[in-house]
Amino acid sequence: MLFNFKFDIWDRKTKERIFFLHIPKCGGTSIDFAIENSIQFENKDKQHFNLDFKASHETSNALRKPAFRRDLLYYLMSSQQYRYISGHFAFSSEAINQFNQEWKSVTLLREPVSRWISNYFFNRYKSGDHFKIEYSLDEHLKTKRAIRSGQTYLNLLANESIKDGSGLENYIQQAVENLEKFSVIGILEDLDSLRQDFKECFGAQLRIPKRNTNPLNKSHQKEIISSEMKEKICEICQPDIIIYEAAKKMIHAKRQ
Repeated sequence: MLFNFKFDIWDRKTKERIFFLHIPKCGGTSIDFAIENSIQFENKDKQHFNLDFKASHETSNALRKPAFRRDLLYYLMSSQQYRYISGHFAFSSEAINQFNQEWKSVTLLREPVSRWISNYFFNRYKSGDHFKIEYSLDEHLKTKRAIRSGQTYLNLLANESIKDGSGLENYIQQAVENLEKFSVIGILEDLDSLRQDFKECFGAQLRIPKRNTNPLNKSHQKEIISSEMKEKICEICQPDIIIYEAAKKMIHAKRQ
């Protein structure tokens, strides 16, 4: 009698404990869903912690503790309750170094200029008021928030958030060094490599849906962005571009 074992490729679940650092507007909502469904849970509702970013942001501001999400990650990894932690955390070298034998970390990056543009239009035209942008693109480019958006990888992957915009080279070096501590790094432009690396690391297949699409389609976005605006966005994103290129080299090195 012949048996068809193809189902095993898709249904195999990993028993690893996984932390997914979800960087905004990098396709992370879809990856989060795919990873969650690749894990063997005994009780998914109790074993998956997904960070409420709005609540954590408000807590951080109210307590005047910029490192709140880093500290929270340490607490969660130290708990035996969780099998999967995901959300807009910031990298914690203390947590990763302490628990790297128990937890494997995954993150996904995107070409920074595309990520910046997607983030702007998503927050400009979404229906909710959570982190909504009220300015036109030309006005937004003059704000501190626009600059911070171009340093997203820098702020989330370095050992601490940037305080005054100085010492960027040191922060960039930290971010690149911390990327090397991840078990799996992906980029949105090459999901096939992400699937392959995830399967090699965890023995499970990622089935990635398309979720959380932008409220303004790309053709309308292009009509709004002038060449001068695009040049300014590229300038703002230079720190994240360096980190992104380093991530691409790491992924390419695995293919050798």
